[in-house]
Amino acid sequence: MYRHTSLIKQASLLSVLTASCILFASTVNADTSIPAPTAGETSSSTLSTTTSTGTSGDASSSGSGGVLQQIATATQGTLQKVNNLPDYLDALLKLAVSWLTPDTTSTTAGLQTLFATYGSQMQHGDSGSLTLQQTLVPLIFGKNLTTLSASGQINDLTYTSLLGSPYLTPDPRNNSGSGPAVNAALNYIENASGSNIIHVIPDPTWPNGAAYSSYYSAVTAVQSYDAYILGKVYAEKTATSPMSKTRASLVTQASSSQWFSQIASEELGVVLRQILMYNSQTYVLLAQLVDTQKELLTAQVMNNTLVVLVNQLNESHMVSNANAPRH
Repeated sequence: MYRHTSLIKQASLLSVLTASCILFASTVNADTSIPAPTAGETSSSTLSTTTSTGTSGDASSSGSGGVLQQIATATQGTLQKVNNLPDYLDALLKLAVSWLTPDTTSTTAGLQTLFATYGSQMQHGDSGSLTLQQTLVPLIFGKNLTTLSASGQINDLTYTSLLGSPYLTPDPRNNSGSGPAVNAALNYIENASGSNIIHVIPDPTWPNGAAYSSYYSAVTAVQSYDAYILGKVYAEKTATSPMSKTRASLVTQASSSQWFSQIASEELGVVLRQILMYNSQTYVLLAQLVDTQKELLTAQVMNNTLVVLVNQLNESHMVSNANAPRH
């Protein structure tokens, strides 16, 4: 407020100085008149000189008047801008106050609650989908569900075990207290990736083992990749990897109600810096998304490989027909 008053005083002083300049210029213009000739100067040369002097004096007076008029116009415009300066300063002051005033609107309060709730649900899983599994699993396994549930094997066959929410909680195999604890998530990875399917190692002494050797190499490579992808999901859900822990911390902070309260109450400069810091992480997330797309593409390539392997029987049959003699 003190700076506001000081600027107004400076503007007033400028107005006074400008008005003084205009008054001084007007006085100079009034003093620059052409003197009249004396009574004795009646010769033709004197008249000619007087006439010439009078003409040049009128032109000089007219030129000086034009310049002074331009100065007066420019000065008047400057004074008008100076007179509007308090209005500009008042608008700027209102803008600064609006930036520093905490946001207490109901819209912002509602968004705080929604964002915080959504972030928590994303971290801890969608309970609706997990609840639906309790209905879908009996439809999938039918009458075998009773037997699989009694042995606890049902947890090794359901995807929710990989997400940390097995069908049977707790697992009945871990209630006896004897033997090592059963990890249903790892058992599911073994089943889903086909890692528990043991293939016969090709013997290099086999006379016709080249085709099977190629098949063995392709299938085991695909199984290894499947186990790797599912293992990444397991590591992220169990927060055993350092990256998963760091990401969980960032998501917790970015979706907490305290964070949104700070955005609504802190000074705008601080909030903008924090928002820019989070925006800079968008590049990191995009890079991670690209890696995920590459993994999906790799899985598609391996799926194509499996299709080729499965089609080997048809290929062999077509080759046999092609080489068979015609009757």
